[in-house]
Amino acid sequence: MGLIGACWAWRRRGLDRLKRRAAVQELSGVINWTGSSRLTKEDDPEIYLIQGLFEASQLEELVALCEQRQGFAPSVQRQASGDVIVNQHRTSSSCPMLWPLMTPKDRLEQLRSMGGNEAKLASQIEKELQAVEAVQRRCAEVIGVDENRIEPLQLVKYLPGQYYSPHMDTHEEPERKSSYSGEQRTHTMLVFLSEVAEEDGGGHLHFPRLGISVLPRVGDAVLWRNLTDDGEPDLSLGRAPGGIPSALQLRRGNPESLP
Repeated sequence: MGLIGACWAWRRRGLDRLKRRAAVQELSGVINWTGSSRLTKEDDPEIYLIQGLFEASQLEELVALCEQRQGFAPSVQRQASGDVIVNQHRTSSSCPMLWPLMTPKDRLEQLRSMGGNEAKLASQIEKELQAVEAVQRRCAEVIGVDENRIEPLQLVKYLPGQYYSPHMDTHEEPERKSSYSGEQRTHTMLVFLSEVAEEDGGGHLHFPRLGISVLPRVGDAVLWRNLTDDGEPDLSLGRAPGGIPSALQLRRGNPESLP
């Protein structure tokens, strides 16, 4: 079994060109972690490996919180039309973590004041929010953005043989119907929550057009930029409108053999 966590930095539509450029400045100028190394050449899209970004215990807590509330369900695909579907393009299971921005504190206080099971639920929610906030804070610090620009954290579980086919992390312009509220993803950070033995032959985060594969190591992260210097989706390497094609495959065999 393999587990990853993903967070995305985003910007809303309607920013002027100057602000858009500032939002996607080169990662080499903002990345804030001593254990980082660039995986791509200077002329290629920026992709960084960040080693030891999170402690194993911190990530184990996230997994335990998801499993405690039985939060894992078949991973969905958001189509360019905005429709949400489940298909063979993505065969993993996912657990969206609670999002601090969408969890009013007064509601928690109300639950706590009711006592009994409601108070217990409030404590569980608060515990998850604290764990999520710590992870989002670290993601925002490394990427160089405000915490409010980090999308809801999502955990993804891959059993042997499961995969996510090559795909884009950006939303199709100009409508961005697959987004939550018209935002566009500037960066993606993928964090490994488990390890895959090298002799397994699969389990890599794979950038097929760049010929880059990264083997999961607990606590390591891969960070990449989805937009060009002008703040537009990077179409130069994509199979479809969007950013850098990426796929995580957890299956035995050659990581090139994605469906």
